[in-house]
Amino acid sequence: MKWKIILSVTIFVLGSISGYAISFLFSKYKTTDKTDLPITEFTPLEYPDDPASLSTFYQRYTNRRLHLSKTGETLFDFTFISDDKNVATITLQGIDLSLFIPLVPSWIKGNLSMEKITLVEREWNRQQVSFTPDSPQFTITGGDGFETQNLISCELTRNCLNAGLWEILLYSNEEGNKVLYYHGWFEFPLGHYKEVFEKINQLSYWRHWHRLEHWSSPAGKKIDLETLRTPLETLPLKTVDLSNERVIARGEQYRKLRTLSAEKVLNWRDFLTYREHVAFATFLPPGRYEVSSRWENEYERINTLETAILRRVKCPACTTHLFEIECVYRNNLKKREFGKASIRNLIRRSGAEAIQLQPVTQSYSKTDASSCFGSYSINRLIIGGIDLSQVPILRTEDYDKGYQMPLGISVPPVFQSYDALQLVPTEINPYYSFMIDAQNGWIDHHKAAIDGVILHRDTDAPEILHFYLLSYERHTLIAHYKLYLPSL
Repeated sequence: MKWKIILSVTIFVLGSISGYAISFLFSKYKTTDKTDLPITEFTPLEYPDDPASLSTFYQRYTNRRLHLSKTGETLFDFTFISDDKNVATITLQGIDLSLFIPLVPSWIKGNLSMEKITLVEREWNRQQVSFTPDSPQFTITGGDGFETQNLISCELTRNCLNAGLWEILLYSNEEGNKVLYYHGWFEFPLGHYKEVFEKINQLSYWRHWHRLEHWSSPAGKKIDLETLRTPLETLPLKTVDLSNERVIARGEQYRKLRTLSAEKVLNWRDFLTYREHVAFATFLPPGRYEVSSRWENEYERINTLETAILRRVKCPACTTHLFEIECVYRNNLKKREFGKASIRNLIRRSGAEAIQLQPVTQSYSKTDASSCFGSYSINRLIIGGIDLSQVPILRTEDYDKGYQMPLGISVPPVFQSYDALQLVPTEINPYYSFMIDAQNGWIDHHKAAIDGVILHRDTDAPEILHFYLLSYERHTLIAHYKLYLPSL
C-alpha cells in the first residue's frame, strides 16, 4: 500500500513539473504578429557609469514603448511611441532581422564546433545599426519639434549579451557633436528570435538555444581553418611593435576613459607590465556598464609578439583573393620550449609551407614567472578575409576612423549603417578572426579582454599597415604594431 502512495505522489509531482515546464516554454516563446513591449529607461543618477556623450536634453523625451509588428517571414516594423505629446513617434519599417539574428554560413554548417563558435561570437558581439532621417526605413512624426528638427541618427542595437536584449539609441547634433538624447532597453520576443533563427539557418533552435540565451564558452573547441580559407601564398612581413609609444585615445576609447582602470599605464607595454592594475567596467544586463564590477584581463597571452605572417587566401564566400594576418605570441619565459623551429613548424601546419621569419623590433622587459599564464603557451591572433586595398589611409590620430572589427566569424562591424549591412550580409561575409592556441583550440578572448582590431594604412607611407588591438568592450587600445606590407 505504501509503495502505491509513493508512486502516486511521484507521478503527481513529475506531472506537475512537466506541466509547468510546458506552460513556461509556451509562454516564453509564444508569438503574435503585433505586440506592445515595455522599454526600460535610466536617468543619469540611475546609470552614473554611462560613458556616452549626453545631450543637454538627455532623457527629456521619455516614457516610450515599442509597438512591434511582424510584416514578413523575417521583416518587422519597430514603432517607438509615447503618450507624452512632446515625444515624437519614430518608426523603423520593414527591418530584415535575418541581418541581425545569428546565422551559420553555409561553408561551416555541419561542423558542430565551428557552429558553436560562430553563433556564440555573433550573439555576444554588439551590433549597433544606424538609420538617418533620410533612410527609406525611417519616419518620424509628431512631438514638439525638437526631435524632427534635431535627430541625426536612430540606432537599433542587438547588444552583446543574452539573446533578446536589445536597445534603441537616438542622437542629436549639438555644436557639431553627435550626442545621445535618448537610450532605452527592451527585450525582443524570443519566440520571434527562434522563428527567424530557424528560418535562416534551417536548424532547430534547440540545438543551440542555451549558448544563445546564456553565456556558454566554446573555449577549447577546434577552429577548422580549412573551412574558412585556402592559403595561396605566404608573404614576408616586417613588423615593428611600438611598445614604447604613448597610449592614445580617440572617439569611443576617449569616452570610455571613465570605465577603465589603468593606473601606471603610460605606453602600450605598460598594459602588459602592469596588467594586474588593468581592469574594465563590466557590461551587464540589460546592457549597461558597471564600474563596481571589474572585468580582469589575461594580457600575459600577448606578452611577446614573436612574429607576424601575411597570407593571400581564397575564401568560400567570394571569388576575390583576400588576405590573412597572423600574429604569433608567446611568453618570455622558458624560450627553450618554443624556439624559432617550433614556431616555424606551427606556421607550416597553418598552411604556410615556406616562410622567412621576420624578427619583431621590440624592447621587452622580462616578466615574473608567477605572472605567466600557463606554461610555455603559444597564442595566435588571426584576422582574415580582408581586402587590404580597402583599408583606409589615415593619420594615427584619426585611427578611430579606420577598419574596425570585432573577433568572430562572418560578424559585422559593431557600428554600421543599415545600408552597409544590407550590402554584406552574413551569408556572403568572408571575414574571420579569433585567438587560438598551438593546437587550433579557440581561446576565450572575452576572458582575455581582447575584443577586436583596428587597421589603417599610413598617410605618408601607404605600404605601412597600422594594427591596433582593442580591449574588452573596446574600452581602450592595448597595442600598436606597424606591419610593412609587400607589394600586393
